[in-house]
Amino acid sequence: MSSVKNIVINLLIVTVSSISMLAMGEFTMRRVFDEIDYLRPELVPHNNLRYTVAPYSSGHDAWGFRNQSLPSPADVVAIGDSMTYGVSATSAHSWPAWLASMSGRNIYNLSLGGYGLGDYEWLLRNKASALKPKLVLIGIYLGNDLTGASGAKQANPLESKAKAIKKNSQILILRDYLSRKSMLYQVTKHNLKRLSSSARLLEKKSTKKMTIMLEAKHIQTVLEPMTIGEFLNEADTLSNMAEALSNLDKIMRVCDESEFECSFVVIPTKPSVYLEAAMQALSDVEKSLVMQQVNFEGFIRQQVTSFCQKRGYVVIDVLSAMRKKARSIELYSSGHDVHPNAKGYNVIAETINQRISK
Repeated sequence: MSSVKNIVINLLIVTVSSISMLAMGEFTMRRVFDEIDYLRPELVPHNNLRYTVAPYSSGHDAWGFRNQSLPSPADVVAIGDSMTYGVSATSAHSWPAWLASMSGRNIYNLSLGGYGLGDYEWLLRNKASALKPKLVLIGIYLGNDLTGASGAKQANPLESKAKAIKKNSQILILRDYLSRKSMLYQVTKHNLKRLSSSARLLEKKSTKKMTIMLEAKHIQTVLEPMTIGEFLNEADTLSNMAEALSNLDKIMRVCDESEFECSFVVIPTKPSVYLEAAMQALSDVEKSLVMQQVNFEGFIRQQVTSFCQKRGYVVIDVLSAMRKKARSIELYSSGHDVHPNAKGYNVIAETINQRISK
């Protein structure tokens, strides 16, 4: 009986010690890191948008966007998808945050990953206007904003989550909960991911046909050049472009009716930014795949730039500046992520700042 009692006491001691260590670890992570940069926000359905972030979720503001608070008014509002939200960088290193630091202006980031041109119109009319900005910058990512204009072709994370819960996958449900609530879990996962990136690159290089490893001087990353226009025929391309330009027209109509100015920021894809390095380091077959995307992207760029300029709108294309910086600085992560790193977002912000400061 005494031995059983000792076992129970030891188990209690171990349990209490483990809980204490986890609590201390969680407390430390929350003191050192900002939850908005690590915790995954809670996505909720929305009547007009694909989805939105729940107010105050994971450090987001009252509207559910990646800002410390709601300004009244804002000097500049930035609208866009994950490229403007700042995925793969901290909130202080998204391009709107860099731009605020460079320009001294109060900039509100009205962006979320997965949003598209249809969402931008609603945000412009119902959210940006309320902040009474002098300027609205609308980020257009050439990777999917114009080829999948409505966003209908992109997976909805709310649907994926619902399917996981329906399957009663306890592990997935637990991971979902921890990713939203535990800084210790998220920071640990983030660092393990980063440490294992090299091994994962090699593994995926040998199993994915359209995955290209680019290693040139300071650059070590993955290009997936068929993500734009993959298997699209001419009819699909023209249909998607027509829908995109129709949505752009709706956005411009809101701008025409508003007191603030609107400018469009054209954001390129990683293969396009790294074209020079790719042409020097890749095989002929790989170069051909990259050029397919770059040429297709060039067609999209020309269409949107021409459409905007004919309506009298400023287009800020950051491709040239990013290509120039890419000769000496790594602007993307070493993995498959298509989003720029903090340095990449900095280049975008510098280019915009030069234009809006004139």
